Amino acid sequence: MEDWPNDEAFVATTLVNGGYRIATFHEHAPDFHTKDIFTFTKPTSARWLDGLPPDNGIYHPVERGAKFLDRAKKYLSMSERDQGGSSSFHKSDITIEEQIRMESQSDQIAPSQDALGSNGSVPASVAHAEASLARSADLPREATTLTRAEVSFEGVATTFNVVNPTDVIQSFHVAGGFYELSQLLGHRNLIPHGCTVVDCGANVGNHTLFYARHTVAGRVYPLEANPLTCEILRKNIGANTGGRAKIDAAHLGIAVGAERGRVRIEMDVPNNLGATRFRSGGDVECLPLDEMQFEGRVAFIKIDV
Repeated sequence: MEDWPNDEAFVATTLVNGGYRIATFHEHAPDFHTKDIFTFTKPTSARWLDGLPPDNGIYHPVERGAKFLDRAKKYLSMSERDQGGSSSFHKSDITIEEQIRMESQSDQIAPSQDALGSNGSVPASVAHAEASLARSADLPREATTLTRAEVSFEGVATTFNVVNPTDVIQSFHVAGGFYELSQLLGHRNLIPHGCTVVDCGANVGNHTLFYARHTVAGRVYPLEANPLTCEILRKNIGANTGGRAKIDAAHLGIAVGAERGRVRIEMDVPNNLGATRFRSGGDVECLPLDEMQFEGRVAFIKIDV
């Protein structure tokens, strides 16, 4: 062990050399054995890291929500004062401002006082990122302006239509990745060959398209009731033909609930189509999941509503 700065360095490097990702640890020496891909001053967004495939990087410190925002803002403030900011070690070109945006919009967290500069002001780079959030607070009601983003995974390119590049899920597509990829890979291990998968709360099709193109499922049913989201989802399905599984859109536009009825849709959370809420009374049909008809043997149901 005399050639290693500490035992954590030895364990982390051994695991990385074995193909694992080291997400975080808290005791280490500055002269780390893999210092070319390691930093101990620049924080990493856990939410962003969740969307990446496993790699050989060592990420430290890794934080989520308010803890990440505090660390990121302190790091940016230090860098702007030329007090030794660390260069990026990520293999993606995503900026720390982008990670701040992801964590901020997902948790709706205001900047804490101890993250402010000595004069009480937010560092310019942080203020720019938060101003971008404020400008996009009004959610579109129609998918009138669409751009396309391509996500390449395991040699397969998946196209997503993007109406709001600052949306929680669509921002991952713009960055070239699937949202919640680590969870999707776990789901894949649970899906039997040729079975039917039900994606309840399909949003714009992030999970639906992964199930259809990267698992051994035979059929995938996306369930989504928000008309705007359904419009984008239909376009995403149409843009990706030739998947392993058939995507059946028979139940799109129907809400899932405990009983039959009609509901109305409320969209009041900026940059998060997935935060759509349903209230009793309205023009959207609502059915219990048990009353829907699915072809094939349903062996996996993802519910995120």
